[in-house]
Amino acid sequence: MSTLEIFAEDLFDGAQWTGPATVVVEGGQIAAVRPGGDPQDAELSGAAVMPGLVDSGVSAVGYTEVPSVDDPFGPEAAFAGLCLRYGVTTVIDVNNTLAGVAYLDALARSHDGPRVVAAGGRLSTAPSSRQDVLVDARSVDGVIAGQHAAGAQLVSVGDIADAAVAAAVLERARALSLAVAISRQVPCETPGLMFAGADALARMDELPPPDHEDGAGEALLAPQLEAVARWTVDGLMHAHDAAEAAAFLPYARNFARSGGGAVGRRIGRTILRRYYGDRDPEAVRDRDAPAVAALRARRCLASSGSGAAGLVPGASLWAELACLHAVAGAGSEDGSVLFAATGAADELLGAVRIGRVRPGYQADLLVLDAPGRGRDPGGLWESLTHVVVGGHPSPVETMASNVDATNLKAMKAGS
Repeated sequence: MSTLEIFAEDLFDGAQWTGPATVVVEGGQIAAVRPGGDPQDAELSGAAVMPGLVDSGVSAVGYTEVPSVDDPFGPEAAFAGLCLRYGVTTVIDVNNTLAGVAYLDALARSHDGPRVVAAGGRLSTAPSSRQDVLVDARSVDGVIAGQHAAGAQLVSVGDIADAAVAAAVLERARALSLAVAISRQVPCETPGLMFAGADALARMDELPPPDHEDGAGEALLAPQLEAVARWTVDGLMHAHDAAEAAAFLPYARNFARSGGGAVGRRIGRTILRRYYGDRDPEAVRDRDAPAVAALRARRCLASSGSGAAGLVPGASLWAELACLHAVAGAGSEDGSVLFAATGAADELLGAVRIGRVRPGYQADLLVLDAPGRGRDPGGLWESLTHVVVGGHPSPVETMASNVDATNLKAMKAGS
């Protein structure tokens, strides 16, 4: 069994910074975490080491304009490459059927993509996306059972207007011990996603927020602040990194080419209307306050919403961390924002054993060449040197070059 030792001048264990440590990896899992150590005795070393990031809410199947016979899963491969290049080693997919996810699972098994925790499609009585799964009171039980049999590890819920369907969702989720993710395509007081175990959901339309006395310890909030900021045409035009997503979301190349011009704005307006309707970001009220409350209660999950308009997989999760850091302010506990993208996912998916540097957990780790403690977490990606997936380290420089080549090809193909 191969062994890998990684020395950290400062270790973030998924909850807090702990100081110098040596992480021992065996068979794809963390075998030991020893205080202190000598970088000369380790295969890898860094100024900081932390768990791989967990993106709690993505749509991992790209929107292809014309499916390629030669490369039908090209968008999924591009998604996987972008995630790892930015240190995202696990994604929770809440909005896709399992066909593309099966391909991503194969990439994950070969250490070429992030681990995928999938819902197998968002259940809805009024679908608003091509990935939604239409259900009614007669079909919902069988649909959830089928998703679970195919590998789904949580239930994703969209617009469900029928109380009988809502009750059936909760009953089946509870029977299978599945967490539930709730999102809707309508304005709401709390943006983003809410995650909870089925037992915590008294009613589908009224889940207590994390700072509510009845909700503490039950629900987790994924605010998706960065995604909300991209809901407007102006927001899309400020997507300066859009070219990076050209191979995953083909229309992104139009934003990159237009430089915010008339063509890009017209495309942006069409895309927003298609995927979000005529949605006014101001209709989402007080989006910062619930995020701050969730961070303080350590019930916040970082979610990029990538797969939606103008959001680059991987990069957009770091942007989300920067947003969370900005709204939390100086009063936030050191490490609480990073916890939202690491250890918090363990609260939701404990059986997966991700997001923490502990013996028995997945050996998904990030190695940085600059200190991470006390810095804006949204900028830590610039210090990444290696991403370790299942005990297999890869230089970020190599992965970045591969991503650049893939996206250059996609930009040329659309010329």
